[in-house]
Amino acid sequence: MARPSTHYDEKRLELIKMAFELFMKAGYENTSIQDIMNVAQISKGAMYHYFTCKEDILDAVLNYIIDLDEKRLEPILNSTTLRPIEKLMATMSIKPSRTDPDVKKATEYMIQRQDSIFDYRARGLSKRRTIPSLANLIREGVEAGEFHTPYPEEMATFIYASMQSIGEALVFQSDKASMSRASNALIELLTHCLGLEEKERDYLVSCFEEQFKLLQD
Repeated sequence: MARPSTHYDEKRLELIKMAFELFMKAGYENTSIQDIMNVAQISKGAMYHYFTCKEDILDAVLNYIIDLDEKRLEPILNSTTLRPIEKLMATMSIKPSRTDPDVKKATEYMIQRQDSIFDYRARGLSKRRTIPSLANLIREGVEAGEFHTPYPEEMATFIYASMQSIGEALVFQSDKASMSRASNALIELLTHCLGLEEKERDYLVSCFEEQFKLLQD
């Protein structure tokens, strides 16, 4: 394998991608810094020029994955034509065409392996980076008169946690009845947390029906 480029940022990114591939193949806990150094063909001194420890590499890998997913969301969140509720549902889309291959790979890794350290740190970073964006979206919805809550930050935290829990239920409970109940539960959650009126709730139902069909394919 060719050595990374000499530019610091590019070289660091290449090391991150190499580490990511090793984590996906062997698992985070089964991959050593020496394994990464061997693939990258660099010395220990060179490696520590970019990362202080293995956990530092893990955080860099996870931020790389989150950055990829956020790039997918940027056009949605910055849209001047989508309504806040449309933005919310678009960010929750499971359409394969909207998911970066590395993001999909990392998600499948966490589901299949349930690596405690990888999963724990991934959840922590995702939470810290996702909730502020969700709170901003809720505030936008309040200003537009679509959402009705005086607690955007608190509702963002509550919705995020519930979406994570229900998302896992949808993954691990593949029978139609369980998936339907999980989807309906999330609709009820969003309806009550955001104070949605009937029109917005009906929109949620139609969106989740489409998502449900995708999960069944």
